[in-house]
Amino acid sequence: MALGSRAATITRFFSPLSKEEVHEKIKKDSAAWQEEERNRVAWNETAKAAKESARLAAKRPVGRPKRVRAQAVLVPPNMGAEKQGDAAGASNAGRSTHNSEQVNPPAKKQRGSYTNWFVQDLWPHIEAAVRQHPKSLYDALFSLQHIRKPGRIGSPFDKLTMNTMKGWFERDVQSGHFKLRKKYEEGVAAQKARVQKGKSGSWGIFKDHPQAFDTILSTLKGMRDVGQPMDANVAQTVILGIVQALALELLLKRTGRGGKLFQVSKRFSRKFL
Repeated sequence: MALGSRAATITRFFSPLSKEEVHEKIKKDSAAWQEEERNRVAWNETAKAAKESARLAAKRPVGRPKRVRAQAVLVPPNMGAEKQGDAAGASNAGRSTHNSEQVNPPAKKQRGSYTNWFVQDLWPHIEAAVRQHPKSLYDALFSLQHIRKPGRIGSPFDKLTMNTMKGWFERDVQSGHFKLRKKYEEGVAAQKARVQKGKSGSWGIFKDHPQAFDTILSTLKGMRDVGQPMDANVAQTVILGIVQALALELLLKRTGRGGKLFQVSKRFSRKFL
C-alpha cells in the first residue's frame, strides 16, 4: 500500500500542466522579465546622468569671466546719518573696486618669437624648394621640414607654416607654377646684391690678406656646421692662430686714431662673428 501511494505521488509530480496554468506561468515570467528590463534601463540612465554631470563640472567655462562693475547707490534726502554713512561706504567700496580694475588691467598675451626667413641661411633653401616643386607649396614645405643640420635637433623650418608660404608666393595663371609676389621681389633682389657685394672681397683689416680672411671664414663655418659652440673666446683663438700663420704683419700694423697696434681682441672677434 505504501509503495502504491509513493508511485502515485511521483506520477502526480510529472503530470502535464493545464492550458490555464501554462498561460499563467508565461504571464508571470513575462512580468518578471519586464520588471528586470525596466530596472536595467533606469540604472543605465542614472549612470549616464552622473557621468554627464561629472564631465560638465570638470569642463572649463568658455570665454573670459564677466567683470564686476560698480553700481551707483541712490541715497534719499530723508535718510538718517547712519544710513547715509553706510551708503557712502558702499559707494566708496564700489569706486575703489572699479579703480583697482582700471589700475591693474588684465595682462595682454605676449607675442611669440619671430623668425626672419629672409636671412642668407634660410631664404635660398626656400627658393630652391619652390623651384623643385613649382606646382605644390605643400610638397615644397614638406621637403624644407626634412632638412637637417649637424648638431641641431629637428629642422630649421619646423616653424614655417603654409599660410606664410602662401603670403610669399602666388600661382601664375598661365603656367600654373608658384612665383614670388612682386612686393617681395625687390627686397630679395636687393638682399642678394648686398650678399654678393660682401662676398666680392675681404673685410676690414683683411682687405690686403684675402687668403687669411677666407681661411678664417671656412674654419669658423666648418666648426659651426659640426655643432661646435661658437663664442668670442673660440673665435679669438682661431683668428689669432691663422693671423700668426698667414698674416703675421697684421700684428705690426697700427690702426685707429691713437695709432695703436692691431690686436685680435674679444671685441674684434665678436664683431667678426
